[in-house]
Amino acid sequence: MIEKEKFPRKKLCAGGLTNKSIKLLEEIGIKIDNIIKQKITSVEIDSKNRSRVLPTFYPVIMVDRTEFDNNNLTQIKDQNKNVFENEIISHIEDNNIITNKGKYRYKYIIFADGVNGYSRKLSNLKGIGFSVEFDIQNRNDKNMVLSFDATKDGYAWIFPKGNYSTVGLVKFKNIKDDYNRLLLDFCKNKNIAVKDEKIIGFPIPGGLYIKPEVIDDNKIIVGDAAGLVDPVTGEGIYYAMLSGKYAAESIIEKIKNNSISLANQYNKKIRMVHKELSRKVLISKLLNSPVRHILITIVFSKFFRKIKFDF
Repeated sequence: MIEKEKFPRKKLCAGGLTNKSIKLLEEIGIKIDNIIKQKITSVEIDSKNRSRVLPTFYPVIMVDRTEFDNNNLTQIKDQNKNVFENEIISHIEDNNIITNKGKYRYKYIIFADGVNGYSRKLSNLKGIGFSVEFDIQNRNDKNMVLSFDATKDGYAWIFPKGNYSTVGLVKFKNIKDDYNRLLLDFCKNKNIAVKDEKIIGFPIPGGLYIKPEVIDDNKIIVGDAAGLVDPVTGEGIYYAMLSGKYAAESIIEKIKNNSISLANQYNKKIRMVHKELSRKVLISKLLNSPVRHILITIVFSKFFRKIKFDF
């Protein structure tokens, strides 16, 4: 594993783990009990200047993303010492990965390097949105907040984490806008006093996944780098972990039987994810249409108790 940062490192993320993410973590043997900040059982939905507090079907587990990533890497290090941190890939040629510290021979590569990583040179990743967020201390929020009044083509949020909360805003279309102003307006509406908190921004895919994700039958692009992010909620952790798992399984199967196609193996596994994201792209278009508030009311109010809506 070649990682450009030195852990622990700051990672921007709202930090909400859905039920399916928790199940997947259990499946792959990652323990997070010691880093859980808060379990959320209700969500406040803002739409058309109205707020509704509704129960969640499953608890949403809140974590600090920096702690979460470091926790995962620490557990991986316990099993495998071949983790090289603080190394930046300069280029790849002739089955060699050249970094700022050395050279590695490879047979297969899994690119999990986000929207601005080296794999961007190999893919045709489009549909990038943008998000801003900050942590505010000395809070004791009980409900998770999703505000569809704060911006078009996205939403603002408050994710409680014990004595602090992560506050942010996302637009899934990369439209030039004053994101800081939109976020500060949301904070003012929610009586959140922003003083010296530093607002930081980062790009986020909008559900337009790349295809093919397997290149030259020995390179697989996963997670945000492949555009695998829910265009309705912005959830990316689950799809990053799942696509990484599928990539590893596909390479293992290829090693066992070299006559099979790595692309075929991976595509069989990831097909249902593609279908799910394609459906959610259609939903996101409706949610960003003139009838968005009507749809939000229907989805989150009328049928909320009957569906297992995973944030």
